[in-house]
Amino acid sequence: PLQWPEEAVNAYLAGTNLQAEVHRRRNFLRTVWDGVVKPLTQDFPEEFPPARFSWEKWLWARSAYTSRTFPAAVSTENRAQLSDDCTEIMLPVIDLVNHRHKEPCGVEWTETRVLMRHKGDKLPSGAEVFVNYGDKGNEELLLAYGFCVAGNPFDTAALSLGAKEVDSPARLRKVELLQQAGLSVDTDESGKISVGLFRIRRDGELPKTLRLAAFVLLTGRVPKENLEEESHDDVMDSLDLLHGLLVAKLGGVIDGEEASQSGVQLSELRRQLATLYRTGQRQVFEAACTRLTQQLDEMEGDSEGEEEEDDDQNAEPEEGER
Repeated sequence: PLQWPEEAVNAYLAGTNLQAEVHRRRNFLRTVWDGVVKPLTQDFPEEFPPARFSWEKWLWARSAYTSRTFPAAVSTENRAQLSDDCTEIMLPVIDLVNHRHKEPCGVEWTETRVLMRHKGDKLPSGAEVFVNYGDKGNEELLLAYGFCVAGNPFDTAALSLGAKEVDSPARLRKVELLQQAGLSVDTDESGKISVGLFRIRRDGELPKTLRLAAFVLLTGRVPKENLEEESHDDVMDSLDLLHGLLVAKLGGVIDGEEASQSGVQLSELRRQLATLYRTGQRQVFEAACTRLTQQLDEMEGDSEGEEEEDDDQNAEPEEGER
């Protein structure tokens, strides 16, 4: 998507985390190009011809590098041959091998050759060889490599929390508690506190740190280890906050999907990739909404049961029971 035209990014990725991330990375890389590469083309045009080191070609070269490099330590032997500041290596031809989840095939580089070792069943003649890029969801695969996997079991959806706290001491207290919990926290001049990113898995289970952050933002204190010992209303309110945020994120993904299907089709391949990515995002948010709704319903039922029990205990006895 970093290579996609701006109109394609906005058309096919509207309402997703990836749309914002593409814009953020492009802006950062454009700043790097403006500050480093462009001055070189102006000061040393013979060594850095402007036509060859344009913004578009530099962005392509960087994307080719980041999508095709291997970890430097693909083997103990080759790691010993590299300097400590070398973090990645490029292996032409080998970098053409496609990804498949759980594929038992790895790459080793020695001083004289590159080996691909397949540790699974014997491959039939003419079969395609795959390697495993890692346990990556479609958001990472699309952004870093330019492809998606249908039904990717490693899909996750990112969520951040934000709350405005105008009272300075209360804001500082919440920030301190969140930082003590090991969470990434930012504040701005308006008093807004931003926490996260949090990653929600495909099964919809919310990270404990996400629940903790919501509780701290609402109450100004860290919840007890056993949530059953906490105020029922405080727990319900923090879960309601998360539920509303999840519903909004799901709505954004769905609205963007409808817009991309009805808009001008700029590229069928990009549309298909975006659809696979969106499908995974939608399924993650749907699973999270379902789990949280069930939990809220259970807590609401428990609360009503306790109220009925209290009413029975406080009821006046009938005439014959006195």
